Amino acid sequence: MNINEIEFASQLAWPALEEVKLDGGVLRYAEGLTRRSNSMIPSLTAKFCPKTLISKAEKYYGGKGQAAVVKVLNEKASQQNFALLDALLEGGCYEKESPTSVMGLNLRQRLTTSELSSLSQLVQCNNLEWAKAWHSVRQVNAGQLGTYCQLLERINGKVCRLLLKKQGQVVATG
Repeated sequence: MNINEIEFASQLAWPALEEVKLDGGVLRYAEGLTRRSNSMIPSLTAKFCPKTLISKAEKYYGGKGQAAVVKVLNEKASQQNFALLDALLEGGCYEKESPTSVMGLNLRQRLTTSELSSLSQLVQCNNLEWAKAWHSVRQVNAGQLGTYCQLLERINGKVCRLLLKKQGQVVATG
């Protein structure tokens, strides 16, 4: 998978309640839940003006009563000038948060049932069970469960929600 495919898949996997397409990016909003669903994501393929994107993000998110979050990719990952965008943000009132590394695993090389059971228990569940477990693992506000369930309902295509349990306790979600 290349960076464009990964970015597209991640946006589909964790949707927003609202998306506004811009020349050179997209504004995503989901009542402040998660950076992925509440950030301006610059385009990897279309040319963009960093100053304009930042200005539009600030106006949009300010109107929603929240601070603007701008996703910046490593410049090596794209043909775009993300270094200029990053420099403008750094020169403003922005702070770098949550650096992320993307790693891959070949799912065609499946673990056997005995290998899985030796690790822990893998359980399929519905949206509400998954959202409750996700909240428990991440220790976030349970009052936002309804919104998380709305986001999960917006996922198109086949979905498999998994809980990883160790000694009956949820230790991870996916």
